[in-house]
Amino acid sequence: MAVPDFQTLMLPVLRLAAAGETRIAECAVRIAEEFYLSDPDVAELLPSGKQTRFKNRLNWAKSYLGQAGLIEITRRGHFRAAQAGRDVLQSGVAKIDRNFLERFPGYLEFKTRSGQAAEDEIAARTCRGRADWHARRRVGGAHVPGGRGVRVPHGHVRRTPRA
Repeated sequence: MAVPDFQTLMLPVLRLAAAGETRIAECAVRIAEEFYLSDPDVAELLPSGKQTRFKNRLNWAKSYLGQAGLIEITRRGHFRAAQAGRDVLQSGVAKIDRNFLERFPGYLEFKTRSGQAAEDEIAARTCRGRADWHARRRVGGAHVPGGRGVRVPHGHVRRTPRA
């Protein structure tokens, strides 16, 4: 089985954090067993070669849960479920993803700080809106008269060497 995406890992990470203080390394062992991941799946490295894909996704899940205030850092490398996280688990939620996290003010602030809100707005546009965005992107990708640069989305100009 392939390594699940970070949103699929959010609920298992929160469950383990609700059981008591934990670390990503402990979560990795338990969640790998829960998802029946093979040793090669767990050991698969990112293209950088510095971290496994599985631990990377666990860390992203932990980060998003922390931004929403569902987990709290207790000391370096350790975390546990915050009261809000325990409340979420008691509500019987079946899935935690980015849409679910939008009900928490801390996550909304994080989205605003990180610029993710703008990306989500673009993704949520209608088909016509997407077509308009792609048309602007194509026009924006054309060479600027005079060969001084290439116009890229969002109005930035990337300089290119003269031929």
